[in-house]
Parts: sequence; structure tokens; C-alpha cells
Amino acid sequence: MILSVSSQLTLFILCILMGGILGAFYDIFRVLRMLLKHNDLIIQLEDFIFWLCCAFFMFYFLLVKNDGIIRIFTMIGALIGAVLYFFIFSDVFIKFVLFISKFSYVIIRKLVYMLSYPLKLLLRFLKWTILPFIPVFLSLYNNLKKDLQKSKVYATIRRMKMYCNFFISQVKKVRSAYEKEKAQDN
Repeated sequence: MILSVSSQLTLFILCILMGGILGAFYDIFRVLRMLLKHNDLIIQLEDFIFWLCCAFFMFYFLLVKNDGIIRIFTMIGALIGAVLYFFIFSDVFIKFVLFISKFSYVIIRKLVYMLSYPLKLLLRFLKWTILPFIPVFLSLYNNLKKDLQKSKVYATIRRMKMYCNFFISQVKKVRSAYEKEKAQDN
């Protein structure tokens, strides 16, 4: 595909912008490394992911804007964009992202504190009002259970439950025998 000079200039400027965007993307990785300590293996893995993403984005960009044709001026434009970004905007961008991340951390921490405060109050209330009485309730429950097991009512209920279970098992036996007989007739 033959491009006019104005199209080539537009593509060159877009490649410079793409290089700046990829530089900002790398600065995000740098900020992550500043906020969270990484060992060498993780850093190498992050760099590999970064370069894979750069290759994919650059190829997709060239596919959309230049039908996938890689031209030397597009690579030079991306390189110029990255170099300009690193010399002009990188420090400001890193400071901005660090500020945003630290500000977000403070806000999230305060929100968690504010949302957990009612739960702390509830737990404190339960600790002083209900928890001292739990052994008393357990003792009452165990005594009632023992008394109920000794009573005639409990024995009657158990006997009725046993009869009901026996009756249900007999009904199931009769039903299965009927179904077998019906299946043999067919």
C-alpha cells in the first residue's frame, strides 16, 4: 500500500504518541515495583509481560493504521515517542501515580475503619451483655434436655417417631413390591 506524504506524517506522529503511551505503561510497572518489593524472577516476568504487551499493542496499532505493514519510520517514531516521554513526562507521571496510589490507600483505609467501627461496637456490646450469660444458658439447656429425656412425654414422642418410621418403611416395601409386580405384567 502506497501512502501519501501527509498519511506518512500522520502515521509518524501517531507512532510517536504510541511510543509515549508505551513509556507510560512501563512507568506503571516501575511504580508497582516502588510500592511492592519484588524479587528478580518476578521483575523478569513483569518485563517479559511488558514486552509481550508492547509487541501486541504495536502490531495491532500498525494493523489498524497501516494494514500491518511495519515500516522503519514507524519504529523510529515509537522510539522517539518513548525517549521524549522518558525525558519530559516520566518523572511527573511517576509522582502523579504514586500520589494517586497513596491517596487511594489512605481513603480505602479510612473507609474500612469507618465501616468496621459499627461492627466493633456491636462486638463490644455483645461481649459485655450476652457473653457472660452463655454458660448460664448452656447449663439451663443441658438440664432441660436431661429432664426431658427422663420424662414420659419424651419417651412417648420417641415411640411415636419409631412407629412412624416403621410405618413409612412398610409403605415403601409394599410400593416397591407393587411396582415390581406391575413391571413384570408389562
